[in-house]
Amino acid sequence: MDATGICLGSSAHRRFQEWTQPGVFQRLWAQGLLDDDELKGIEWEWQAMDGAMTKSPLGQKQTGPNPTDPRQTWGEAQPVSRWSQSP
Repeated sequence: MDATGICLGSSAHRRFQEWTQPGVFQRLWAQGLLDDDELKGIEWEWQAMDGAMTKSPLGQKQTGPNPTDPRQTWGEAQPVSRWSQSP
């Protein structure tokens, strides 16, 4: 925050703490859900939670296969600890 010139980081933190205590962010989130439900309709019977808000721009084909995929054959992208000798 300091680098943006909007306000001091300490001021932003203080305000965040002041708004978190009375549940301001929780009420904003709840109102957003109600508004979204009214506009598009939320399937309340089935929901899943994911921490990602957007898809990764570098995901899938650009990054290649998952090196920890259990379907890989022996010798493909094994963790370093399997190849190195422990002292």
